[in-house]
Amino acid sequence: MPILFSPCPLPHDSQGQSPSNRRWLKILALCSAACLSTLASGAVKTTSGKVSGIEEQGIIAYKGIPYAAPPVGKLRWKAPQPPRKWKGVRKADSYGATCPQTPAPWEQGPLKYAHMSEDCLFLNVYTPQTPSDKPLPVMVWIHGGGFSWGSSEDAYQHGSGLVPQGVILVTFNYRLGPLGSFDYPGLNSRDKLRGNYQLMDQQAALKWVQRNIAAFGGNEENVTLFGDSAGGWSVMGHLSSPKAKGLFHKAIVQSGTFNTMPSRQLATSKPGLPSLQDIGRHVAEQLGLEGDDIAEQLRQVPAQKLIEVGLSPFGQMSYGPVADGKLLPEDPLKAWPVRIENPVPIIMGLTSLEGVLMSLLTNAELKALLAPYDERELTELYGKQPFREIARLVWEDRMSYEPTRRYLRAAAAQAPAIYSYHFDYVAQSMAGALPGAPHGTDVPYVFRTLDIAAKEDPMPGYSVADKDRQVSDIVSAYWVEFAKSGNPNKKGLPTWPRYTDKTEITLEIGDTFQQKPAFLARRLDFYSTFADKSEKGSQLH
Repeated sequence: MPILFSPCPLPHDSQGQSPSNRRWLKILALCSAACLSTLASGAVKTTSGKVSGIEEQGIIAYKGIPYAAPPVGKLRWKAPQPPRKWKGVRKADSYGATCPQTPAPWEQGPLKYAHMSEDCLFLNVYTPQTPSDKPLPVMVWIHGGGFSWGSSEDAYQHGSGLVPQGVILVTFNYRLGPLGSFDYPGLNSRDKLRGNYQLMDQQAALKWVQRNIAAFGGNEENVTLFGDSAGGWSVMGHLSSPKAKGLFHKAIVQSGTFNTMPSRQLATSKPGLPSLQDIGRHVAEQLGLEGDDIAEQLRQVPAQKLIEVGLSPFGQMSYGPVADGKLLPEDPLKAWPVRIENPVPIIMGLTSLEGVLMSLLTNAELKALLAPYDERELTELYGKQPFREIARLVWEDRMSYEPTRRYLRAAAAQAPAIYSYHFDYVAQSMAGALPGAPHGTDVPYVFRTLDIAAKEDPMPGYSVADKDRQVSDIVSAYWVEFAKSGNPNKKGLPTWPRYTDKTEITLEIGDTFQQKPAFLARRLDFYSTFADKSEKGSQLH
């Protein structure tokens, strides 16, 4: 129901009788004015125009608000520009178009998004039904999806579980695939920033929050940026970006500390690390473009045709942020031990089955992953296990857990506070079928949308149990309390100690909540030592 509707009662005198015609008309006029005033006050004024929201699942939702101009035509592969202004009140009652994408490799069946368009830079604001007497903390979510998939309209990201706990939630779309991560020689050579359009979009959304969220009852001086997977990696990017300074005040990185885009650059390729321009050349070749004006031809290629040039999110060629020297000066993994550009309070963690997507790789690809290691050393670390299980564990430790420990140690030395978690909870109905919590399964626990997620993505045998909801309530409360104060601890929750250089405690979230000092230290020390040897060896050549 639109929140602006506020019916006026019919006037009656003290005996319940209708007044005289003259008195009726006068009272009716006053009532009409009052109704119009209620309508006007229900609209929220943004820098681009007024918007009205809808009551939905116990909160107010403002959907599909443009935060930038449509990135089409001459604005394709350009930094986001201010949105166009509008007159009157814009109905923000439905999601904006999802950014163009192909079906994700882990999903079955056709795309679930009915409306896709290159004009997709929209955001959503979720607020409490009853205004607070003071500005509320703001949580800004960046969705995941390998920088090629996903949308802010996914139902499990709805604000109905977070907002009633006393926050305002903002979610948004950003350009994906080759539309969000792209460069080609001569394409935008005069632009100050180029290539990382997904990060530029995200910072444009954060700037919109700074300019507008106070009108929705939010505190622009208390913004928590959080995201999962590619969204988590994006948070790492903004923590490392001088252009993001002052745009957020706390950060939560969920499964975003993978070492899968090491030192990739805009124009300079390295062995095994093609530059973004080389990827652009590959895309142009796949499209069959020829001549001296390929850069301009690329702007004319339909979006759907562009995104169909698929790149593996695990391969050497993949869409995603690169070190451009400006927006992202350097690979965060190299930069953090020396300097964290935006050292704010941070929560950082992983799930216990991050390598679940390794099932998409071939045996040949997995053998290449294991090639640098001695089989006896791996057996000593993990015991005798099936080949693909060993490969998964190696990938998780080398590409996820060990880099995460490096980030945690850097943050412990520089950030005001850092909290580490390991999400190992498996839904009660799936406990016998899964050896751990797959990548991304912590998200609906954070949002308290387990029932919505179960309905949106049903799985055989899966149902939501009371225990699942109890764990979700605790996890979500941690996130919200952190957004409010920079500390996830509060009365009634299991204690979550800070991660320090002396304790290195990780909170394991499972059937119980346990503090784990020196988490996986033996395994991670092996990969840390191996990485050091490899780096020294490369410097000798």
